[in-house]
Amino acid sequence: MPRTFRDAILLVRFLGYRYLWIDSLCILQDQLEDWEAEAKKMGEIYRNARFTIVAAAATSADSGCFQDVDVAPLRDRLPCMVGTLEVQESCSTHDSHHINIFANVARQKTSDHLHTRFKPLSALDSRGWVLQEEVLSARALILAEDGVYWECMGLVASEEFPNGICGMQTRSVSPNMDVDAYYPVRASYAAEFKKLLLQILNPSQEPESTGVSKAAEIPDLESTSRRMFASLSGLDGQFANNWKKIAENYSSRHLTNESDRIVAIRGLATLIEQARGDKFHAGLWRDFMGQHLLWHMFPTIWVAEHACGCLSSEGTRWIPGHVTPRIPHKPAVAPSWSWASVNQKVIFTGADEILEYFVRIVDIETTEGRTGVTGRLKIQGILRPVVAIRERFLDEYSEG
Repeated sequence: MPRTFRDAILLVRFLGYRYLWIDSLCILQDQLEDWEAEAKKMGEIYRNARFTIVAAAATSADSGCFQDVDVAPLRDRLPCMVGTLEVQESCSTHDSHHINIFANVARQKTSDHLHTRFKPLSALDSRGWVLQEEVLSARALILAEDGVYWECMGLVASEEFPNGICGMQTRSVSPNMDVDAYYPVRASYAAEFKKLLLQILNPSQEPESTGVSKAAEIPDLESTSRRMFASLSGLDGQFANNWKKIAENYSSRHLTNESDRIVAIRGLATLIEQARGDKFHAGLWRDFMGQHLLWHMFPTIWVAEHACGCLSSEGTRWIPGHVTPRIPHKPAVAPSWSWASVNQKVIFTGADEILEYFVRIVDIETTEGRTGVTGRLKIQGILRPVVAIRERFLDEYSEG
């Protein structure tokens, strides 16, 4: 048995749990029927698990969960208690009491990644199958190169910050000794999406707040525009925008079998379908089809660290003057109108850049099979002239 599996078993036993689910052990890998049936259940498995063990430092199944960690930075971590002070109030007859004194300055060098994300990057962040594990797991025990992390809906903590790092601000000693330079810890898209899912999947929600589809009630293009514009606010709007961020991150991840591009997030999609009453079509949602069709391929030249970032809230850098050719999956794994049809990272047009949507979904059908998703989409809208610019003229055009 691989070392990582053995370590996980020892950890689960130590914590007092009886059961451990490992996909490659619990799913019959050489039986396609069993794999297809179990893959659809993964959303429920991760959602209902007590916690998920994330072997973030492992590069293979034989790497193990636990790594040797340099504890030197932890010995003098800050904030820390530096002493106690005995206090006796002059006007009181009570006994004296002690006050603990803490130094509250965090060294930037020990937690650089905490300025932008809750946990360090790892090889797992580039794997497609891991995304739904990350957003559906209620709790995660993350075993990283620089120590142990804990993440749940109420707390994000680490060996450096056992009392929590979620939402805190660390004061960093900068090269010019500006001790008042604060660096806020920003929530990742995964953390934001988890909070949103908690609201969406909550069965006590009122019907209107779960986004029950009303597409069939839309009589014309004008009312379609009003509904799509209105959907940019509230819980529906949060979901539509956050799903685009999830799709952008997921499109940059690697899958051993590209035909699994939709299957690897099907468990997550199934839970959302059941809660919202919406329909999932090859990576896009029917209720927000107008927004979710507005995707394009990200330039090949871009900041690589964001390609597999653990859903960091940092933006990515656009390289002007570079046009990326379309790289479709061979064979096709999704319809051409879906972002899942291309084998590279995609980005969506921001909702704040769109004033109104004048489009109506006339008909849409998709069928999920063993080699991918097939389907057709028929829309009605207003045609506008566009200008196609050859790549060699792009720099000249962008400069005015």
